[in-house]
Amino acid sequence: MSEAIELRAASPAADPRALYEAAPWRAHYGERARRGDRLRPYALFDMLLWAARHFGERPHLTFLDHTITYSESLELAERLAVGLAGLGVGKGDRVGFCMTNHPIYGVLHFALWRLGAVGVSMNPLYPVNRLADQAADAGVKVILTTDDPAQGDQYLVLGEVGPQRPAMVLVRHDEGDMHIAPRVSQAAAAAGALLLSDLLVSDGDLPAVTIAPEEDLAVLAYTGGTTGTPKGVMLTHANLSMNCQQMHSWYPQLTAGAESMCVGAPLTHIAGISPTLNFMTHIAGEIVIQPRFDPADLLKGVDGGCTSVLLLTPTMLVAMGDLMDRQPVDWTRLKLVQCGAAPLTPELKRRFETATGQQVINLFGMTETSPAVVYGLPNAPGGDVATGCPLPLTRVQVRAKDDPSKCVPLGEAGELCFAGPQVTRGYWKRDDENEASFVDGLLRTGDVGYVTEAGLVHVIDRLKDVIIAGGANVYPAQVESVLAEHPAIAEAAVIGSPDPYRGETVKAIVRLRPGQTLTLEQLRADLAGKLSPIEAPKILEVMDDLPRTPNMKVSRQALRERELAAAAAGKVSDRA
Repeated sequence: MSEAIELRAASPAADPRALYEAAPWRAHYGERARRGDRLRPYALFDMLLWAARHFGERPHLTFLDHTITYSESLELAERLAVGLAGLGVGKGDRVGFCMTNHPIYGVLHFALWRLGAVGVSMNPLYPVNRLADQAADAGVKVILTTDDPAQGDQYLVLGEVGPQRPAMVLVRHDEGDMHIAPRVSQAAAAAGALLLSDLLVSDGDLPAVTIAPEEDLAVLAYTGGTTGTPKGVMLTHANLSMNCQQMHSWYPQLTAGAESMCVGAPLTHIAGISPTLNFMTHIAGEIVIQPRFDPADLLKGVDGGCTSVLLLTPTMLVAMGDLMDRQPVDWTRLKLVQCGAAPLTPELKRRFETATGQQVINLFGMTETSPAVVYGLPNAPGGDVATGCPLPLTRVQVRAKDDPSKCVPLGEAGELCFAGPQVTRGYWKRDDENEASFVDGLLRTGDVGYVTEAGLVHVIDRLKDVIIAGGANVYPAQVESVLAEHPAIAEAAVIGSPDPYRGETVKAIVRLRPGQTLTLEQLRADLAGKLSPIEAPKILEVMDDLPRTPNMKVSRQALRERELAAAAAGKVSDRA
């Protein structure tokens, strides 16, 4: 009897919870994923020790043609730990990183984990007042920031944030060699900013720090704020080390000490800490860091065989696709293409795979899950276009949207809820949020989806993004998926527009391909038979570009706020 049949046979259909507890998704696991019960948490600094011991001369961090080997990375982390300890940083203290992509991000985190301290990523694209709120909420003791004259001085005010009044440490933004002294502006000198290069000359012995992986925090990761005020997600050494091992179990084709990933997305996003820094260090891989996403440079690395692993967003896939139409690329030496952070439409996936011959593995996760929780299957049974399959040791249930105490049957849509070793224990200083965010030990994701009898997870949309038109639920991601197939449309976002009759009506905001035009009448004719009448857009707006979050996602929230402001001002869009 196959595992899938055994699981179904053991699952009484009358009890929805029993169907989930039988974990039908395990039938799709490869050999390594099936051994997930052998995974054990560890202190994160240990992964750098392991990589330096076994692959010391292999590249770890590459930036602007400067490469740091694993042995050098270990030495830098130890020196920086001594320097930070001299500033009073110890176990449990929080330290911020506030600048664009730079290899100090990796060295800093391993230095903090050597001390038992906690990393706090502060996205430099956020407004300074929001960063100040984050610094105060986290109580950071030190902040590493940039000497870039175009932007560095604006962050110096963070050193005035109480109650800690954190020390500000400048990093040379345009050099991979961290021993090169940063430039010091008059404002930085007046603020008493310290230099990273000075901290790295620190030498001395640090006492060993005992880490309890399941208790001690490693990262305080702030949510993107796309659905409200950002919250600090508490992630332990166990959350992050187990998530690395869960991800590794999914990719048996990757070889320790032989892989390289090119990174252009902001490292301050949760993907920078776990699927990038930790995952690649876990397999002693090279991390090639772009200051900012550069699709031409990334494609050059792929074409030259220097990149074996990619972690992309749908927006990045679109940008690469625009270049690939004009620039031939040899994809044969690439081993893995992953796409996450936002929904990947079937059309974009198909278009990229047809052009490259590479399969794209869909990822689903969130800051609260370290972030990986559901990974795509290269060959889903029956051609199912599911989002993917829960990673080893992950539990999933779907709860009723109007009553999270109730578990709905397999195949029925509701709120996706997860538990597992990668799931946070809660939000920093947010007892009210913690009580509302968990049910029966499972994290409520705020995402609508369902799980098939075969154990495949389909993520439909965010609960808060659902459009209620005339009492019917419309899921924007499903409409966007159909719009993505239109030959004139490069990107699309769908929101609800206030409507006096329906309550809300469906509005499509699109960016067109070069040289294309599109009217609402043409669009509705082209979509006939592809969407239900309630789902078909009643309003169309064409924009040169769509607003984005600092993490490169199309921001439906910004579009909704814009729409509500226009409605309040009496500027009602033409509608069908």
